[in-house]
Amino acid sequence: MSNTISLKAEQRRRSGTADVRRLRREGLIPAVVYGKGVDNLNLKIEERGFTRLMQEQETDNILVDLDIDGEAATRLALVQNIQYNPLNGKLLHVDFMVVSATQEITADVPLHLDGTPIGVREGGVFDQLLHSVEVRCVPSRLPSNIELDISQLDIGSALHVSDLDLGEGVTAVLDGSVVVAQVSAPRGGLKGEGEEEGDEPTAEVVAEAGAEGEGETKEGDSAE
Repeated sequence: MSNTISLKAEQRRRSGTADVRRLRREGLIPAVVYGKGVDNLNLKIEERGFTRLMQEQETDNILVDLDIDGEAATRLALVQNIQYNPLNGKLLHVDFMVVSATQEITADVPLHLDGTPIGVREGGVFDQLLHSVEVRCVPSRLPSNIELDISQLDIGSALHVSDLDLGEGVTAVLDGSVVVAQVSAPRGGLKGEGEEEGDEPTAEVVAEAGAEGEGETKEGDSAE
């Protein structure tokens, strides 16, 4: 399950390019919090602390308790969007979406595959069709990732969304029949397939080959 992290934030009274530049010089970044039934609120948070927080996470689904100055209670929120400078990678802006502790949310959860499929060891080709799965649950049950053991996957076999262990209270948005991963035979077939007849020719084939060879020799002799 995703851990809820406490994060301090201050209300941002002013806006505009000049104010944003001033914030970044002070080691702060602009942010906004919004959600169903709440007014949008402009915030500012510490850049270094938030960057460190992101580096420590194994998932993009980060739940935070926003401790906003001037408010008596914290706000439970999901980190919804993070903007980075494409040139230097520096943090530019963060969006937080307020969520209810008792109402279900949807989120994409990354898939972690464990093991080497039996079919791959036998020459098959492994293909992972999904790298994350959209799930629905209350925030406290949101998985940080979903583990899937693929070691028993044989050639011609597949694992589906219905095979995933999502945890109690968590359901997949996708239909259970959707393929997550599969192992198929290589295009040219497995090594050794179709070679048995060629390796041990039948007596009839040998006889025919010999007869053809003799005929060609006789024709060659008569031509001389």
